[in-house]
Amino acid sequence: MNFIKRFLLSYFIFLSIPSYAFFYTTGIEGKILNLSDGSVEIDISSGLPHKTILGKKILRHITAVCFSKNKKYLYATTKFTLHRFNIKKRKWKSISTKGINRFARFSAILSFKNNLYLGTTSYGVYKSIKNRWYRISRGLPGEENPKRRMFYETVTSLAADSKGSIYAGFHFSAGLYKLLNGKSSWKKIKLKKTPLRISSILPLKRRVIIFNGKKWTYSSTICKIPDSVKKSISLYKKSEYSMSFLSSQYNISLTKEQRIKKSPVKSIDRKKGLYFNPWRARPRILKYYIKYMKKRKLNLLVIDVKDDFGRILYKGKLAQVKALKAYYPILNIKKIVKLCKKNKIHLVARLVIFKDPKLHAYKKNKYAIKDKYTKKAWKGSGKEKWVNPFDPFVQKYNINIAKEIISLGFDEVQFDYIRFPTDGPIYRCYYPGRKKNAWLIDGLENFLARADKNLKKPFSVDIYGFSGWFALGKWMGQDITMIANYADAISPMMYPSHFSRNFRINRGKKNQAFDIMKFGTMRSKILTKNKTVIRPYLQSFSWRAYRYGPAYLKTQINGVYKGGGSGYIFWDPSSKYKYIFRIKKF
Repeated sequence: MNFIKRFLLSYFIFLSIPSYAFFYTTGIEGKILNLSDGSVEIDISSGLPHKTILGKKILRHITAVCFSKNKKYLYATTKFTLHRFNIKKRKWKSISTKGINRFARFSAILSFKNNLYLGTTSYGVYKSIKNRWYRISRGLPGEENPKRRMFYETVTSLAADSKGSIYAGFHFSAGLYKLLNGKSSWKKIKLKKTPLRISSILPLKRRVIIFNGKKWTYSSTICKIPDSVKKSISLYKKSEYSMSFLSSQYNISLTKEQRIKKSPVKSIDRKKGLYFNPWRARPRILKYYIKYMKKRKLNLLVIDVKDDFGRILYKGKLAQVKALKAYYPILNIKKIVKLCKKNKIHLVARLVIFKDPKLHAYKKNKYAIKDKYTKKAWKGSGKEKWVNPFDPFVQKYNINIAKEIISLGFDEVQFDYIRFPTDGPIYRCYYPGRKKNAWLIDGLENFLARADKNLKKPFSVDIYGFSGWFALGKWMGQDITMIANYADAISPMMYPSHFSRNFRINRGKKNQAFDIMKFGTMRSKILTKNKTVIRPYLQSFSWRAYRYGPAYLKTQINGVYKGGGSGYIFWDPSSKYKYIFRIKKF
């Protein structure tokens, strides 16, 4: 009897699905295709914003699309901009996003009853009212105290029903929410099984169907998939497509990523070890640590070769570095390389990139970030000196150093401070050479594209821990989804001490470090679609650590493995690692 009920319910749901048009978009070809018959509906190759990477003009990645109910307009979002296409006039127009958090990244869009709704990756949902946007996120899932929530879970789909209620689907198993018409707070809809990601929502008269990228379901009942959706799924499986966010009540969209094809580098996977500052990276000290590392099957060393002061910590021959008087040879590179080769240790050179006092001072601050009002070198927080990431000379200078250190025997180069400044009066920052409408992300992407083109050995990138938690990018330029297109490994600096005291505290203080590592690693892997190795930095210092000791360190390791990670790096600025070798099993 139960089988018959389930069959009838599934059949009723399928019959209830109207004959909708399903779409996918490709940001490379610049077209929207109707998958019902394969015909080209709209050519969007001109009129939408582009970016310039190493001199090549590329259409910006489209994150969501939807049609107005009367089909007069098509709305499309990039990561940070909103546009409307007049179908009759065949013309695009930019739409103001005044009122939306200036760091918000757009991930879903809905047009309903003369209003637009925007979903974001970390700031919830916004609604347009008379050309201004207002946040309508009360009750939505996210981190921190619900009454004072700063960050919301990633919205992946939006929809509306005939009664005027709005639905929001989320990523990372956060579920499905409903905002009743006239109400101010969202309510969670109970699902028997919550998918990792709700890609699309289809509200019917008596029930709501959700799509997880593979199946249409209502609670635990699986519906028959329409042929047009099957074609979408086929495209999704065969190429670099990400199931997109519901475009409107009637559409599903798929968006093809813009990326450089890279073969995974197996030699850098499953590497775990320690960071050493240059003062502790002496062959005698390293030899002592390597003996214990081998017993614990640790096989990686990260050593500073370009520090926060712009000093190049080995003896080299680059004319540009000599002109800056930046060589400061305190490392015995030959002995370090020989020691690591002998013991089969993966040797990584850490280079601090855009925080560089030496290059900042060169030629009367020619390559420094400028103050837009005084036109002089911009002054940040404290004694920090930042150079201009958009400047080709700055990019080539650092890549030449990376090439030189690789020639000396290092197995990998690790770029740190791949970002823009975050402290001080950043609103005054001016970047000479930055093209009109260029994003901060573009400056970093040009550098990474240049590195990918010129370096013969693998390279990795350090990012803020929170940059591996959400798809961001506008605040300091760190976009993990973009970085994964170039870097062979990414190291989110997920030190529990650097998150707020209440972050991931729902299972208690003793489990906080484990949860941060587990979910941070998992989310980073999902955001990068496993294109690159996720190798987090772990906290190996006592500041703000709950009961710091061997158990605390082991907890972080367990978290990384539970999150699907295959490697990690312990970070202690003093590089003394008092408790590392008290851990019995890694």
